[in-house]
Amino acid sequence: MPKGRRARNMSPVPSKDPLQLQVVYGDDMDIVLNELEHLKLRTFKTYWSKILFSLIKCSPKLRDLKFREVSVGDGMDTLVCWQRLTSVPQCLLSSLQTFEWSGSHVSVEGRDLAMYILRNSCRLKTAKILIGSAVMERQKNLEMINELIVCSRGSTICNLVFG
Repeated sequence: MPKGRRARNMSPVPSKDPLQLQVVYGDDMDIVLNELEHLKLRTFKTYWSKILFSLIKCSPKLRDLKFREVSVGDGMDTLVCWQRLTSVPQCLLSSLQTFEWSGSHVSVEGRDLAMYILRNSCRLKTAKILIGSAVMERQKNLEMINELIVCSRGSTICNLVFG
């Protein structure tokens, strides 16, 4: 999106065109993306959770969410506490079918996001978790995998895949 132009001033975007947003921490996310079905989000800095939660909250027809955690940055992302959220976005209740979380390392924030998606997505068919296999993080990876395996799921047909 061009600099200076805020998301709430966007004109309708044809559903086949890719949607590109440049969201800066602190921007208001008072938009509705009624036709958005596929979202691919890569994070490079802290505070990604507020942006991601706003995007899934304003996308009631979202079916496919791919989340790539490139870097958590210099601190923990503490804006959205996925474990304590009481509201559930419409797309998790009615349309999200695939979720993919990938990254080069295991983060507490990414794990909490994955658990929130698993617990609250009623129509989820596939959840794919692709986390780097650095030798130094093997124990951390195994612990996280075990937590996700025993996590309760909102969808009885969800296939949990690790890679």
